[in-house]
Amino acid sequence: LTVSVRVSQISVPYTLQALFQLQSGYQVPGTVSGVYSGTTSHDLQMEYQQINPSNGAPIGPPTVQPLEATFTMAREEETASA
Repeated sequence: LTVSVRVSQISVPYTLQALFQLQSGYQVPGTVSGVYSGTTSHDLQMEYQQINPSNGAPIGPPTVQPLEATFTMAREEETASA
């Protein structure tokens, strides 16, 4: 069994418009902008070879199958202080 995946560095700009709540309870509209930088995986595939259990010989050509990647994202929480 062989599993292969490509990994790329990405940078994605973002802008968030929100209502920030101060410790006093007062709410202030604002914008937070930044750039997410990290990695992403793509082109995930699996290759396997069926084997005859009685003699260990390969059965037919290897099978190559694309796989669906499971999306996982690590998150750091930012706090706005006023």
